[in-house]
Amino acid sequence: RLESLSLRAIHHISPPTITNLFAQKNNQLTNPLFQSITKWIFTLSLITFFIIILFSSQLLSIFGKEFVIGSTILMIMVCGEIFNAAGGLAGNILIMSGRPKVALFNAAVSFILILFLSYFLIPVYGMLGAAIS
Repeated sequence: RLESLSLRAIHHISPPTITNLFAQKNNQLTNPLFQSITKWIFTLSLITFFIIILFSSQLLSIFGKEFVIGSTILMIMVCGEIFNAAGGLAGNILIMSGRPKVALFNAAVSFILILFLSYFLIPVYGMLGAAIS
């Protein structure tokens, strides 16, 4: 999950500032800050994404030649993380803005979708199906 390192780092440093701005009901600063943070997360993740896509076989060969076969699966997983990065701190923002039920609903829908896709794709495609789901 190297590609989401930027997302995790920013998850730890930005919530106190954003929470403070929400408490002050300062939307003039909150919205641009959220957009800026999302751009930074996406940009850093995109750089990591391209490095992993371009050198997936070489990166996996560090762990042994038998791991190189998983490069396609790694590429699919990294593509999924790009969508995660594009959302930025949306889940945190929902919780910090007093809408934890919406965040819970989103998590539940995601969980059900993953279960559904896994149930149908893994028996047919194996590891590839797991990566897609």
